[in-house]
Order: sequence, then C-alpha cells, then structure tokens
Amino acid sequence: MQAAYQCLRDPAKRRKYDEVLRRNEEREEWKWKGSLEVNLSEMECDLCCVVDEDNSDEEDDATGDEDTLEKVFFHPCRCGDTFQIVQEELQESISKTGTPWDKNAMFTDRVWQCESCSLTIRINVDIDID
Repeated sequence: MQAAYQCLRDPAKRRKYDEVLRRNEEREEWKWKGSLEVNLSEMECDLCCVVDEDNSDEEDDATGDEDTLEKVFFHPCRCGDTFQIVQEELQESISKTGTPWDKNAMFTDRVWQCESCSLTIRINVDIDID
C-alpha cells in the first residue's frame, strides 16, 4: 500500500506508471485489431488425446487414468505451424462474451497466438461446437 502511495505521489513515477499502463492497453488493442478472423466452420476438427500439462506424471501413474479424447480444432498458420484449440478452451471463451443474439458474442473473447510466430487469430463461432 505504501509503495502504491509513493508511486502516485511522485510525478515522475506516476508518469512512468501511466505510460506502462497506456502501452499495455495499446498492446492489447493491437492484438485484437491485428488478429486474423477465422470461421470455426473453416477449421479442421478431430478427437485427440489431450495431455493435461498441469498434472504431473506421478499422478497419472498413481491413478491409472488414461488421457481422455477431446475435440480439438486446427488451423494452419502462415509460418507452417498449426493452431490447436481444445473444445473446452473454446467454450470457456464463448461463455464470457454475452448474449447469443449479440453479433459481438459470435466471436470468442480471446485471441490465440501461434507458438512459432506472432500471428494471432480470433474465432468466429459460426457453427455449433457440441
């Protein structure tokens, strides 16, 4: 609390703090404006064995659980890599966007960045994903 007060009280520190916030907002806005819009209907889909990287291998061995099959959507990137989006991740991003009749709600509320380059995509959910 004291550090925040010191930052806001000092005009130079406050300017620097405001500049960092402004740059973060610009980056976020650019990510949305610069993202490629992709229709879900144009993406390939397959059932894949998805490994939960948050769980350790010891937990899987102890429980004996197999990795489950999940629906995964794929889209090729211009760099040659492939976007891979798990259905559950996609559904979570849609549920936060608002009402189904709102045109803006048709798009996911997040963008996905290619793991090999800087391209980002935003998905237009134009088909039922269940």
